[in-house]
Amino acid sequence: MDKLKALPREQKMYGIAIAMVVFIISLFLKWAGTGVSVDIPGVNVDFSISGTDIDSWWIALILAIVAGGIFLAEALNFALPVKWASLGAGALAACLVFFWALVHLIDLSNLKFGAWLAVIASLVGLVLAAVVWGQERT
Repeated sequence: MDKLKALPREQKMYGIAIAMVVFIISLFLKWAGTGVSVDIPGVNVDFSISGTDIDSWWIALILAIVAGGIFLAEALNFALPVKWASLGAGALAACLVFFWALVHLIDLSNLKFGAWLAVIASLVGLVLAAVVWGQERT
């Protein structure tokens, strides 16, 4: 944890933005499913769902954009036009993205690469956001 705290503030913020972009990309990958072989020779039918097949995927998308955008704007010293766009709001959005991914990781069965990538990326974003926000408050 000391190595993480030793990183410059901007690098941690870039890390959060990259983690949220990876999360957004993972929404379009396969999250769950199974490969079912049909009796027809050479035919393999794959029943799978992506993150965008989950009903609330658009909420996670908006939260990831908000979290990544707030921290990226802060890293680039760009003043956002709204008052609520603080590091605390970005950290809360990153926390909600991780919670959404974790709930669906627990809920789904026959997990594929996209679900694991979403949880790992959102966890990285959450940890970095917590460190940045914690250092900002002290």
